[in-house]
Amino acid sequence: MSADNAIFIKQADWGTGYWHVWMGFLSSDNCREIPEEAEAAFKTEAEAAKFAFDWMNEEAIVEYGVIRLDD
Repeated sequence: MSADNAIFIKQADWGTGYWHVWMGFLSSDNCREIPEEAEAAFKTEAEAAKFAFDWMNEEAIVEYGVIRLDD
């Protein structure tokens, strides 16, 4: 793992209002949605952020950050 890794949360662009969690690299525009767990959308930003933090194990918290992507 590198310090370039990040977890992103973003509200859906298609107007549903749901939030999704993505994993990717700060230096890349190509984030990928986390498989399976991310298939369930979250109704609030707080729920998405909690999922992102819970998804990370304790060792990864130092290297991963949760970032809100603005539209």
